[in-house]
Amino acid sequence: MNALVGNTSASSGTPNNTTAAILAHILDQDRFSELIGEQVHATRVRIKPNVSVAASFAEEATGTPVGWARFLWPGSHPKAERAQQWAERLGGAARTQQFSDDILLETGEIATDPRLAKYINRSFPGGISGDILRYNPLRRIVIHRGEEVVRISAQATQLNRWMHGFLAEHLAVSPRLDDGEDPHISVLRFVGDTDLSAVDDADATYRAGRLLATLHAISGRLPESQRDALPVWDSDTGARQAATHAAVLDALDKPLAERLRGIAQRLPRPPQLPLVLAHGDASPDQFLLHRASGALWITDFDRLCVAPASLDIGSYLAVADDGAEEALLLGYRDGWQQHRRSPLRDLPAQALRAMLLRSLLARVADPLRGADPAWRELMADRIGRIEALL
Repeated sequence: MNALVGNTSASSGTPNNTTAAILAHILDQDRFSELIGEQVHATRVRIKPNVSVAASFAEEATGTPVGWARFLWPGSHPKAERAQQWAERLGGAARTQQFSDDILLETGEIATDPRLAKYINRSFPGGISGDILRYNPLRRIVIHRGEEVVRISAQATQLNRWMHGFLAEHLAVSPRLDDGEDPHISVLRFVGDTDLSAVDDADATYRAGRLLATLHAISGRLPESQRDALPVWDSDTGARQAATHAAVLDALDKPLAERLRGIAQRLPRPPQLPLVLAHGDASPDQFLLHRASGALWITDFDRLCVAPASLDIGSYLAVADDGAEEALLLGYRDGWQQHRRSPLRDLPAQALRAMLLRSLLARVADPLRGADPAWRELMADRIGRIEALL
């Protein structure tokens, strides 16, 4: 079977190649459903140029995440056999079919995800139970089970049992319920009933700013051995991210790829600032809120690192509503005063602008990763916003 078809013309900036054709199949619900064998729609896409294209999918009728798919170039074909072997060992099944002359397509239910299967099986030996809150194929899954939230990641996280305990001494974080022995798995108590991305609550945003200030202020209490084990933020990260996004877009939309490369060359270097213990991925959806009581927790420390304080503030503001900035910064400054330290040296406008640009750049490919059929237009808008701020 040769499922490759031509997609849009060169005038739209889209090359007529294998990667683009695979993406077109994934984003076309009817064609993708035919490949999978049931009515589904794609929920996430991950592209490694000339290596693989992975996707997750959900039932069309219910929106429930149910499986993964991976298109493999010839050099990656052995991965399909290994995935089948793993699935069989765990009592599941992964199906492989020829998508084109050179490309294999393998699919399976979530429990057989090639990178997550063994960790899912450790946590759910009888099969996945509960509600899947997030699923990023080959990377991460978050499942709500009763009073617990089970977080499973293919990459070992920074949040070991000791570090979680340290954070819990100073911050409102969800209690950890497992022994922390497996760095790929954590079990936390389920808290809150929404997050700050879903509500317009200036008071809660103010308190989020105070939580970030506390996180940064406790850096000096962190033992040197634990601090040395954390990744250190690199000012060249933004340029590398732009290069990664551009490499993917070379196969999909060359004009957008060149715009990203132009941005990388123009990114302002952030000023030298003291390094603190940073969340690394601060955003409104990382703050869980219980609406009735107003209780607020900070969560998801998978990217915990040592970085300038402006990294977290810029990261939050990059995705927050326009009205959130005043409340967040006020809470942040008040939080620093509580710890008897001035925030001003950590929050110069130049530093915030540099980090905001880098955070916007880090998220510029989210519409593509999120399998949005309008990804090209949405990415162009995001790139335009960054260009306007340079």
